[in-house]
Amino acid sequence: MKRFLILFLLLMVAACSNKPGDSEIQSQVLPLLATASTKDIADIKNLRKTNGYETDGNTYTIDIAYDLVFKVNYADLAKTSMPKDTPDGLIEGLQSVITGFNLLGLNVTYGNFKAGDRFVKQDHLTFIKTENGWMLTEPPESPL
Repeated sequence: MKRFLILFLLLMVAACSNKPGDSEIQSQVLPLLATASTKDIADIKNLRKTNGYETDGNTYTIDIAYDLVFKVNYADLAKTSMPKDTPDGLIEGLQSVITGFNLLGLNVTYGNFKAGDRFVKQDHLTFIKTENGWMLTEPPESPL
């Protein structure tokens, strides 16, 4: 009877700890944060789970935090992003408007950042249990 009780308790503990681990978070979330649009401007450092809870038997919600560390100064980024003279002025003009809005968004969010400046970002993610392990249901919010 004791053996049955011990086995039952061990199975219960194993079932309760069935949640996405650090390896799932690192392998699924980090590549989505460190996209092509991010990698030349900033690095993602210190990705960590800060909290989590089971919604139901197949869904687990986590809170993450990470450091966004800029590689470049805002002023240098703005200078290098200025449009070049080209024969196709219309396309270049549209690209410069889009680039200008992106730069403005960065400045509003992070100010006049310098290379090495670090900002702590947070997000809320949901994983579902599949036949092949835990899977992220939606990508994290873009860091930039």
